[in-house]
Amino acid sequence: MREQLKSLIISGFYKEAKKIFSHMSANEGRDCLLELGYEKESISIYGFLCSALCDKEDAKLHCLASEVLTLPLCHLEGAYATAFYHAKKAVEMDPDDIELKEALLLFNSIPDNLLNEEDAFKLAKDILEKKPYSKVAIDVLKDTM
Repeated sequence: MREQLKSLIISGFYKEAKKIFSHMSANEGRDCLLELGYEKESISIYGFLCSALCDKEDAKLHCLASEVLTLPLCHLEGAYATAFYHAKKAVEMDPDDIELKEALLLFNSIPDNLLNEEDAFKLAKDILEKKPYSKVAIDVLKDTM
């Protein structure tokens, strides 16, 4: 099933790929797309996720799009900025999800520094109110003080 999904995505058959993807667990689908990203380094993976987001916008899909762009496709021009958009959108759609906020906070530490210090500080404090031992948030607070 994984290999069939990968083949469909690379070939641009997104409708068929979405049927297979919808029957996978969230972790299995995520792992499959990241694996494909490292294997092929193809923008078609991002195209597939955009197609899925057009069908049904979802915080977890935005988060996955951000991951694909910051991990296997990070070498593409504009990948970090686009990933930052998706991370912000994920938090906007599910503001109570601490893991999404922690993922967004990472954009303060990448070389592009897309999340400014003031916003990173506020976000880190918000995270620590709900998850007092968040290493990502603690590190940001250390760096901004």
